Amino acid sequence: MTERHTGEPIVRLAARVVLLHADGAVLLQLHDRPHEPHWACPGGGIEPGEDPRAAARRELAEETGRDDLPGDELWHWRHRFRFADGLVTQHETYYLARTTALDLPRSLADPADGIVLRAWKRPEQIRRLTEPVWPPNLADLIDQLG
Repeated sequence: MTERHTGEPIVRLAARVVLLHADGAVLLQLHDRPHEPHWACPGGGIEPGEDPRAAARRELAEETGRDDLPGDELWHWRHRFRFADGLVTQHETYYLARTTALDLPRSLADPADGIVLRAWKRPEQIRRLTEPVWPPNLADLIDQLG
């Protein structure tokens, strides 16, 4: 969800889940709209009054059909990008969820989300992706999780 304040940039709060498999791979999604193509962890906008961890769990379920419980808060990332309704400053909170299951739904999320592909990627694979990865240092951050 974006909020526009008269005369100020759009500020968007978001929550994401670093779904970490026991083999060190993390679930990423390739987005092709409504902004530039990029890979990111599942997640999205926090609704007004919604707890960020609850938003991360809701977004994970909406986008992947999975109900993994986000645990520890990992990090925050602030960045700017062009969204459908203008330039956005997004404040993201990331949560860790560990899993031993590699299953993914057969169908993609709402086409409006622009998700065109999901894949489990290890840090060395993330470093070789040709599209941008959000956040850019995601592979290094995952390496630190162990």
